Amino acid sequence: MKKLISVILAVVILATVVTVGFTVFATEGSDPTETTQPTDQTVYTPAKVKGLKASDITTTSLSLSWKQSTYATKYLVYRASEGDNGTVGDYKKIASLPGIANTGYTDNSLKAGRIYKYQVYSYRNKNGTITKSEPTSLVTMTYPSAVSNLKIKAKSVSSLTLGWSKVTKSSQYLIYKSSKDSKGVYGDYKLIARASSSKTSYKDSKLTSGTFYKYRLVVKRTKEGVTRKSDAADVKGMTKLSAPKNFRNKKATSKSITLAWSKSTGAKKYMLYRKPAGNGSYKKIKTTNKTSYKDNGVSSGANYTYRIRAYTKVAGKSYYSDYSKLSTSTAVVSVKGVKAKSYLRRALFTWSRVNGASGYDVFMKASNGSYKLKGTTSYPRFLSGKLKSGKVYSFSIKAFKNVSGQKVYGTAKYVKVKIKATAYGKKPKGTWVEVCTETQTLYMYVKNKLYLSTPVVTGNYGALATTPGYHHVLSKQSPSRLRGSYGGSSWDVTVNYWLGFTGDGQGIHDSTWRGAYGGEIYKGDGSHGCVNTPLDKVAKVYSKAYIGMPVIVY
Repeated sequence: MKKLISVILAVVILATVVTVGFTVFATEGSDPTETTQPTDQTVYTPAKVKGLKASDITTTSLSLSWKQSTYATKYLVYRASEGDNGTVGDYKKIASLPGIANTGYTDNSLKAGRIYKYQVYSYRNKNGTITKSEPTSLVTMTYPSAVSNLKIKAKSVSSLTLGWSKVTKSSQYLIYKSSKDSKGVYGDYKLIARASSSKTSYKDSKLTSGTFYKYRLVVKRTKEGVTRKSDAADVKGMTKLSAPKNFRNKKATSKSITLAWSKSTGAKKYMLYRKPAGNGSYKKIKTTNKTSYKDNGVSSGANYTYRIRAYTKVAGKSYYSDYSKLSTSTAVVSVKGVKAKSYLRRALFTWSRVNGASGYDVFMKASNGSYKLKGTTSYPRFLSGKLKSGKVYSFSIKAFKNVSGQKVYGTAKYVKVKIKATAYGKKPKGTWVEVCTETQTLYMYVKNKLYLSTPVVTGNYGALATTPGYHHVLSKQSPSRLRGSYGGSSWDVTVNYWLGFTGDGQGIHDSTWRGAYGGEIYKGDGSHGCVNTPLDKVAKVYSKAYIGMPVIVY
């Protein structure tokens, strides 16, 4: 009885072994799902592959590896590849690897940045019976190609623009930058931007002029849960040197021009060029590492145009800034022949005209010892305002030339004058009129305070000049007919207001035939000795004047 039970158990166990836990295939080359009919002998199905992974991945190859599979006699490797259109095709067998220990495969001739899907089967062929495990799958990707042709395509004093060739099969470009620290040492690369896959350039702004920066570009691709980054492509570039700023004529004499400018970051030297204004060509006159230069190769009162650019040399390569330009001039000579007088608490200065001068500035020494500008005149004469009687004042007079909105001064001429309260030994009070023939100006004081001032035209310079002196109003009439003759010419005019102050017919009156007053009209087109005054001003003078009122001409 015990023998019978043992035989029955053996049969049951054998039946279980040959019918459970395996699939039977017809041939190695058939479809993975095609099976054969089970036989009546014991069949072992190989275990499903475990530990499938990819390693040693490059842009064109990768290595697959897995663990040994029980009962396997070989391994079958299938691959589905991503095409140019981004879709993944069908699986195709790419390798048949005999031997249970043959658990690795290197797949070459791949394309950069592509998705590859793999299936690995354990395969068994024993006594003509073929079995095959379920596939083990893996999705992976080759590394993207590094960007090519990375370069600095444009630069300014505050930006650098990177350019590169487009990389297919990329999701984005990662841009890193390394900058120098205070000691001139480059620091770690830091991510500064992410550019889309359609971009092939990037502008980095807010940089420092004349400074080198290092950039690193990495291609990144993500698809089907897999992310890969390419090798880095590096480039180094320098922002443009800034053109020297504040380029100016620091000091000019009649024989030299001292130029100055602000330092340009990164510059080692500066190149200076000069040409005479209006003609000629630029000639390099100096290369210097300083921020100023005295040019002695110039002529008095002459105009010049300068240009300057910053320069540096790194690793044998030269870098230049744009040019800064300056139009300027040597100074005119200092004023000469200065004469100083004082009338009625004013200081009157005259001097010889300076050839080439645009004008003259007159400065007076202040109580703190510095000179303050008191007035500017186009003519070689100047009349101050009222000063303190009996005090000695210091003045300086400078001729200047206007060049591009800048005053280029000649050497200052210093002069002192003691202020007098009188004119011709007399001191007026109350109401009076002053006429300065040098400055062609009339002043009227009422109750010892300035009432008005106006430009006038006095007697024609020379024999017909208005007579200097301490005069008084002798006649007052409105209107008044003026008749006379001199040197073969005669006149007969009616004026609105007349204030005669000399016995030979000189007086203050309106002259509506004149279109301008002041300046040097009196030198060539002056009156016959009278003080021609604008109508609105003489009307006011007339209203306050009286017979006997002082009229002081100086």
